[in-house]
Amino acid sequence: MFGGTGRCISRMTVRCARVVVLALTLTAFGATMAHAATVHIDAKEYVAGGPDTALAGGYTYIVNVDNAKDPTDPNPQNRPGFGGTASDIPLVATGDETSPNATLPVGRYLVSVRSPDHKLWGKQITVTGDMDVSISLRPTPIPRGKIKVYVFDDNHWVNTALDAGEVGIPGIHVALFDQAHNQVTVDGDGNPICGGRCTTDADGFVSINNLNTGLYHVRVLAPKGSGWRQD
Repeated sequence: MFGGTGRCISRMTVRCARVVVLALTLTAFGATMAHAATVHIDAKEYVAGGPDTALAGGYTYIVNVDNAKDPTDPNPQNRPGFGGTASDIPLVATGDETSPNATLPVGRYLVSVRSPDHKLWGKQITVTGDMDVSISLRPTPIPRGKIKVYVFDDNHWVNTALDAGEVGIPGIHVALFDQAHNQVTVDGDGNPICGGRCTTDADGFVSINNLNTGLYHVRVLAPKGSGWRQD
């Protein structure tokens, strides 16, 4: 009897444990759904000067968890540079213009949108409740850009700003670098920028044309022995 009773108690204990775990799981899932929000995702075509217009070819989107560390987090150990970095960003939702609503729990996300003949674009969002997200896409090809540099004699007020009476300096070499600090020597078509060397004209100007979209740094290189230096 004792052995039989013991086996019966054991089975009852396992059975109870399973019920408790199931209840906890369902409660946690219910709490997550209770805090979910509807995020309406819309895409438009970017128009310079606005307003942006509807996309003719439709669009698709994906939503990833934004698990990048926050540089403003009150706890320094949660900021970039401390601890590990996530190796992936979980995908939590997908859709297109026929299903623009995504149901998301409260949190931080990255929404990416693409459309035929448009540049892929996205937006970081923080979901605290129902919200609308609109992302404008630039039609391709993306127009090329131009950088115009003015090198001047900063002598009236030495303040690294152009003041009245300060004039341009001719014959100064200007170099261009990308965001990885690699020197840029060709334009968007693969031709040498400025025809091979960028030098300021008689008024101190030089234009660097036909550049691809991106972040650039300009460096002014004064001739050796000239006495000039860049501020």
